[in-house]
Amino acid sequence: MNKGGKVHDSRLESLDLRSKVAMGAVIATSICYVATKILMVVSSSGIMESSDGAILIMLGMVMVASGLGLIGCFLVAVIAWCMWAYRAYANLPEVFGVPIESSPGWAPGSFFIPFVNLFKPYQIMKEVWDKVAPSHEVGQHNWLSLWWACWIGQGVISRVTGEGMLETVGLGIYALLNGIEGVIYVAAAYGAVQVAYRITKFQCEYAGEGSARMADYFS
Repeated sequence: MNKGGKVHDSRLESLDLRSKVAMGAVIATSICYVATKILMVVSSSGIMESSDGAILIMLGMVMVASGLGLIGCFLVAVIAWCMWAYRAYANLPEVFGVPIESSPGWAPGSFFIPFVNLFKPYQIMKEVWDKVAPSHEVGQHNWLSLWWACWIGQGVISRVTGEGMLETVGLGIYALLNGIEGVIYVAAAYGAVQVAYRITKFQCEYAGEGSARMADYFS
């Protein structure tokens, strides 16, 4: 279709719904992740050992709840993000008649293939961004770069923030590394939310439907 035309398609409504679920799940995951990291550092500091029984039980319950919340939110976020990414990529040929460089299945699938997952998901999102973005947004990949750099960076630093590093580097450095990892994770989550929001908005606008469904929460 020509840009500026008007397209009403249930696949755009599906994209909008999937983006909202994905964004909510990513935000919830980041909150649980930071809470879990804080509790890990507190637990490693020995504070819990000097607490009385009631406080110890309460902190233990909070740690279990935080861990379970993180697992649940993360699983929802992974599924929701994969469903959104697939629909965002598939919409290019299916809704807009725009050719794509890979099959739609690569949008979610590339996250799960070793080595390929270091670059392919970013390439696909950049392709989706540029092929539907307004002219002034084409090539402007700041949000994409923030999301991907922080996502990869968090994966790298997580290798040295496990409890096994506590005896090697000491509590102070251990807490600092976990703090840095938490900040990077939150930055990655914020970048992911921006990417999902903006690409969804771009597609609605590209279809001529405007952004009536997409309130400008993150502009």
